[in-house]
Amino acid sequence: PGQRNWAVDTRSSVTRDYAVISRVWNQRTGKEMVSIAGLLPFGTGAAGEFLSEPRYMDAVVAAAGKSWQNRNLQVVIATWLTGASSGPPEVLAVYSWQ
Repeated sequence: PGQRNWAVDTRSSVTRDYAVISRVWNQRTGKEMVSIAGLLPFGTGAAGEFLSEPRYMDAVVAAAGKSWQNRNLQVVIATWLTGASSGPPEVLAVYSWQ
């Protein structure tokens, strides 16, 4: 919450976008809920790419530590924009909690 470097000023030329990917366990059902939200459509697209390509989870697994599979998880990603397209997602932060 204290970091403000993940902001996008849409009044100027946007070259980078961000997204949050969350996985939260429902204790009653034992099922998980996954949500993605980009600041702009480019970040949302990069988050969708992140979830559809298993190789991107390597950085998350390395940062999340032990027992991350059974915990709530939140990932902040970034993407550079090339014209009207987003580039590959980059993991900036990973947080997990019980």
